[in-house]
This record gives sequence, C-alpha cells and structure tokens, in this order.
Amino acid sequence: MNLFEKIKIKPIALIVCLIIFLLASFFIWGRTTPRSDAVALTQASPVPVQTALAQRADVPVMLQALGQVASLATFSVTSQVDGQLIKVMFTEGDEVKKGQQLAQIDPRAYQAVLQRYRGEQVENIAMQKSTRDKLTRFQSLQQRNLIARQELDDQAAVVDKLHGAIMATDAQIASAQLNLDFTRITAPISGRAGLRLIDEGNMILASEHKAMVTITQEDPIGVTFSLPQENLPEIRAKQRLATLPLIIFDADNRHRVAQCSLRYISNEIDSTTGSIKLKAVCENRDGKLN
Repeated sequence: MNLFEKIKIKPIALIVCLIIFLLASFFIWGRTTPRSDAVALTQASPVPVQTALAQRADVPVMLQALGQVASLATFSVTSQVDGQLIKVMFTEGDEVKKGQQLAQIDPRAYQAVLQRYRGEQVENIAMQKSTRDKLTRFQSLQQRNLIARQELDDQAAVVDKLHGAIMATDAQIASAQLNLDFTRITAPISGRAGLRLIDEGNMILASEHKAMVTITQEDPIGVTFSLPQENLPEIRAKQRLATLPLIIFDADNRHRVAQCSLRYISNEIDSTTGSIKLKAVCENRDGKLN
C-alpha cells in the first residue's frame, strides 16, 4: 500500500512543476517582447510635410541699445525789466504753450515813459512842418535875391536837425514800447512748467537774472543711446538713403512705447567704450516718454 502511494505522487509533482515553469516563461516573455499593436500604431502615424517656393526679400536688421530720455529744450524764464511782480498766471506742473502769458510786472512806469516820448514826437513833427514851410518861403525869397544865401542854408539845417530828432524819438518810442512789452512775461517755448520760484509782490531786478520758473519741453522729446562703432558705417550709409526709424520699448522690453526717427549722430567716438552716441526725436503727445 505504501509503495503504491509513492508511485502515484511522482507524476503529480512533475505536472505541477511544469505548469509553474510555463506560467513564469509566459510572464517573462510578455514583459520583454514589444506589443505588436503598439508597433503597428507607431508605424502607421503620418509625418506632415509642407513645401514652399523660395523667395528673395529684405530682412530688417535690428540694433538694440539702452536709451535715455532727454528734453530737447529747457528754458529758465527771467524778467528783462525791473519792477514789482503783480500777478502770476500759471500753475506749477501745468502744460504751457509758446507765447502764453505767465506773469505780469507793474507796467505803469514804462507806460509813462512811452507816453512822454510819444508827446515829444508830436512836438517834433509839428516843428518840422513849420520849419519846412519856412524853408519853402526862404527858397522863394532867395530866388528873388531878397535874402542872403546863408539864411536859406541855416533854415535847411534846422529842417535836417528836426528830421534827426524825429528819428531819435522813434528809436526811444520803440525802446519804451519794448520795455513795456517785457513787463508781460510769456513762455518762450511750449512745455511743462516747474516750481514757481518767485511769488507775487516781490521786486524783480533784471540784472540778477533770477529765474521765475523753468519750462521743460516734452513734445517732441529726445532719446539718446550708444552703439558700437563697428555699426557706424552701415548706419551712415542707410541714413543717406532714408530716415532710419527707431522703436522705443519700456524697461521690461515687452511693450512698445513710441516710434521715433534718427536725427543726430555724434562726430566723436568714445575711446573708452568704443561706442558712438546717437539721438532720436520722438513725438510725445501722450506723455509716455518722461
């Protein structure tokens, strides 16, 4: 009985071992062998290809540099005549236009001087008319030998003297009118007014050259920058053909701020950096370049 049981166990153990071996082989073969459906999918994917005709075209050459905004003009407004400042007609920080009145100096003294010279002119013109009439009579008398030639010459000299006096008075009137005009202080340029430096009621002396306010031009405005001197020949060659455009970007170099045109190339090269300075002029109506 025991012998029979031992003989029956051996085939069963052999079958179990064979099944385990087949399962292990199938598992290992499935991990290492690529799937046929994946290979087929990869091979079936098309690659897009496009064709185009070759063409010749101009490609823009861009030169980049850091720039600095600079006003094209800054003017210190001063008085050209002495007097008391009786009125200020601007607000600090305002945009002012060329010719706009900014302040008024007491004009009464200058009006009086102008009126005096005009009165003298009226007197001189009247005297000149009288002496000319007298000269005409002397010429008639001298032709009839009723007066000496010397009297005629003396009268002609009086007429010429009065003519010179009238010319001198014309100059005095023009000077007095100019001084009167100077009491009306106007903006010499368009721009933005700075801080008021003199208040109403103060006496102003023209000899002190003390500024009342500073005006800075903002439109148009300048932008200065530097480029390597190696670019100078190409820049000059292109500038002879057309105005070179410049595009201004913000500090992050992302947003376009303005488009300008090149106006100035320095005649000197910085020997320490090997660069050349250039200046562009930009419209700044919206005030972005400040």
